[in-house]
Order: sequence, then C-alpha cells, then structure tokens
Amino acid sequence: MIRLFVSFLILAACIGFIEFFPVFIPHLQYAGFFLMEAGVLDYSTSFLITYAELVILIIFLFKSKMKINDRYSFLLLIMPLVSAPALLNSYFNGNFFASLYLFTMLCLIPFYYQFLLRGMGYFIEINLVDYMVISLLIAGVFTKLYQGYVHGPILAPSMDPLLYGLISRGGGMNASNHIGGIILVLLPLITGKRVFYLAVFFLILSFSRGVYFVLGIYLFYLVIKYIVELFKYKVIPRRHLGNLILYVSVLAIILELMPSGHIDELARNFSNRISAFFVVGQNERFNIFQNALEMFIQSNYIGVGPANFYYAYDKIPSELYENKFSNAHNLYLTILVENGIIFLLMFLYLSLTVMKKAYKYDKKAFISLFIFMFYGLFSGQLYETGMGKVSLYDYYYYVFLIAYVRYQQLKNKQGRAIAALKND
Repeated sequence: MIRLFVSFLILAACIGFIEFFPVFIPHLQYAGFFLMEAGVLDYSTSFLITYAELVILIIFLFKSKMKINDRYSFLLLIMPLVSAPALLNSYFNGNFFASLYLFTMLCLIPFYYQFLLRGMGYFIEINLVDYMVISLLIAGVFTKLYQGYVHGPILAPSMDPLLYGLISRGGGMNASNHIGGIILVLLPLITGKRVFYLAVFFLILSFSRGVYFVLGIYLFYLVIKYIVELFKYKVIPRRHLGNLILYVSVLAIILELMPSGHIDELARNFSNRISAFFVVGQNERFNIFQNALEMFIQSNYIGVGPANFYYAYDKIPSELYENKFSNAHNLYLTILVENGIIFLLMFLYLSLTVMKKAYKYDKKAFISLFIFMFYGLFSGQLYETGMGKVSLYDYYYYVFLIAYVRYQQLKNKQGRAIAALKND
C-alpha cells in the first residue's frame, strides 16, 4: 500500500511539473517501479510498471488538441504506423501486449514533439539542456551506487562496494553505458562549462568502449577547433582555461586521497576497455548482429514487433547464442528487426532531413544528431525494453533535437521576414 501511494505521488509530481518533463525522463521509471511486488508480475507483463509515460504522453495529446501541425510531427506519426505488420506478427510470435504498449507510445510521440516546439524558446532561454544533463548524471551516479552497494556484495564480495560501483557499467535504463550515450548526444548543446566537464568526467567513468570511441573523436575535434581559434584570434579564453585548471586540480586531489589499490583497479579496467579496440573481432556484438539478422529472416522480413527483440530469440536455434538481449546493440539493426525495413528507411529519411536543416541553422545541433547516428553503430536504440520495462527513453532526446532544429529554422525564417518588412 505504501509503494502504491509513493508511486502515485511521484506520478502526480511529474504531471504537476509537466512543463519540465524532459528533466524527469531518467527518473520516471521509478514512478511505476514501486507497483511491482516480487512475484506479482512476470517478465511478460511487468512492462506496465512504466505506465506513467503513457499517462503523460496522453496529456500531451490533449494539450495539442489532437492536431498534427507540421511535416516532422506527421513523419513521427507515420513511422510507427508502418510497423503495423510487425505488430501483427508479434500477436502470433511474441509478446503482443508489450508490442501494443510500445506501439501506442510511439504513436503519441508527435504530440510530445509539438509540446517541445511550443516551449523551445523558453527551454533555450533557461538552458534546459544543462538541467537535462545534470538530471542524467544524477541518475547515472545513483545507478552506479546501487550497483556497488546492492549488487557488489553478491557479485564481487572481496571488492569495496564503491569501487565496484565505479567500474560497473550496470545494465538497462540508467546504466552508465546507456545513459552515457545520451549525454554524448547532448554534449555539443551544453552551455555551462562546469556541466560539460562533469559530463566528460562521468563519461570517462562509464567504462564503455563505444562511449570512449565517440567521446575521443569529439574531444579531438574540440581541441583542433580550439587551436585554430587560438591562432586566428591570438587570444587565450582565460575563463575556459581557468575552469579546466580547476577541474583538473580537483581530480588530482581526489586521486591523491583515493587508496592506491582503488586507483590501480580503475587504471586496469580503463586499460582493458581501451585495449578492447584492438580485438574488436572478438566482440560479442558481432554474434548479436548475426542473431538479429537471423531473427529478421525468421520473421519473414516483416519484423518481430516493437519491444520483441528479446522474445524473438525463441524463433532461432539455441546453439546460435549463449545469452538473450533486449536489443541488437546497434540502433539500426534493432529498428530493422523489430519494426521492419520501411520503418528503418523512414527513420533514416527523417534523421538525414533534420541533419541537413541543422547544418544550415545550428551547427551544434548538427553535431549532436551526427553523434546520435554514429553512436547508434555501436549501441543504443530508440527505446528501452530491457529489465521488464518499456520506455521511449532515447527517443525523447532524439525528438528533442528535432524540435530544437525546427525551432531554429522557424526563428531564422521569422528573422528574415522581420528584416524584409524593415527594408520595405
């Protein structure tokens, strides 16, 4: 009874502050988590614990008066509709209820986009992206602590719980390798340097190879850009340099206070993750990719249904895999296997169209979208369906970028129209 009461309190708070919904996304799963008593729901129906998202998306639907206003919201609506054959396939070969639940949320996402577009001017003014990143960092740190102090004593009884939490990547929503991918996407749009440095520090502690690869490329780009500007303007930005020195100093103090054994373990794990780049052919992901393609073939090239990647393992020979996964560890393969080729093509069309607009109206948003698409080669999915949950999670941030670019486009057109009137 207490859990039920707490759950509805959290949900009521989310609805009461619905204008700041993008900040609550990484924590929203807990609104339904308290409903699930051990043994009450099995894996096939426990996705209902994320009912809060459905409630909030329906509120956005009514706030938009059920209208589709532009081509982007139209494309966001059409995309899930073309996956209807895959949804039907899940009725006969999978978890239809989870598919239908996710399908419904995907159909409601255009109204979330319209909500973002209406408020984007205010969101930019208050630096909402920074608050979103801070919220993600809090969720990621909480998950690491949970891994260390709850799972650590069982999985690594001889290791200090805090150390285990630091080196653990977790699993599912809010895991450091998952949440790290989202923070990567938002990095170019961060306005506060302190938030940026905290985000980079967390990404280093993610111990994710995919995160390291993309982060390394992005930081290399920033260094080159900084050097070019330095030679061009011959001015050292003292404020930025001061922030960097401050954070390096704080990091040095932390390392000095940390036990030497902890530092050695962190260094060993970091080294192992870096060296893994040179044995990429042995990466388990390649086996998952092969399994994914086999699933798609077994679905008669239709798709196994939204949220049904995990259940599709039952349709391929068990000797092909050792473990079951909730996604293909590749954005594009996950979309293909679950929703079909037309959904994938529409997603690519929408993404490339928005990237083209972003390149014209906001270069930082272009880099963010590029990171989203590039990181998708290594990990990520549009939504999260692991651990018995169904959440649009990553999709919310992807749609935020679309709304951000669309707002910049409209703002640019409005500026040109005002300039034309003044000239007349």
